[in-house]
Amino acid sequence: MVASTVAQKRPRKQVERREESERKLFDALINIIIDEGIAAATCENIATQAGYSRGLTTTRLGRRDEMFAKLIQRLKDAQLDKLKSAINDNMSREQALRTYVDVHFDDLQNDPGYNAYFVLVAGSLTDTPLLKDSVIEAHEFVRDIIARFIQEGIDSGEFSPEIEPIPAAIMIGSYLLGAAVQHRLHQTIPISSLKSGAYQLLPRPAKGS
Repeated sequence: MVASTVAQKRPRKQVERREESERKLFDALINIIIDEGIAAATCENIATQAGYSRGLTTTRLGRRDEMFAKLIQRLKDAQLDKLKSAINDNMSREQALRTYVDVHFDDLQNDPGYNAYFVLVAGSLTDTPLLKDSVIEAHEFVRDIIARFIQEGIDSGEFSPEIEPIPAAIMIGSYLLGAAVQHRLHQTIPISSLKSGAYQLLPRPAKGS
């Protein structure tokens, strides 16, 4: 019985250690991307900042293109968890969209990983073309979430049936991307102004709804 208990604890500790090492390595990767840029995000630099060996870093994160793709997936999963907590089916779809915008701008101010993502977006066009597929997938993920809220609003009669969900979602998503870039380039621009601009792009409730 004692031996069985010890055997159960050992794998759990191994899992916890693995999760802790991965968290520290990804945190180091995020910090390097934000502070020094994509080019500085090497396994050697990440290992040094996280306090692990280069071998462990390579094992956990993989090659450079793999580590960036894993980071984007990790950030996407975290974003989905936040949205699930913040948005529920009892909300109007207008409120759901406004909440999505709120989460976006809150993360721009408070979440280093979210900011690192937009550095990767820029890098996918220039420094690291291999990132392009992962970035496109992440953008489609955002587009589909926004489009789904709009379609649900149309189906319920909240929004006008004349609205086309995909083009509307692309327009909103493009603004949010542009606002994120503006925030990085010109951090003196008030977030409240950028957020207000995003609100103005959201569909309005149909008359009589």
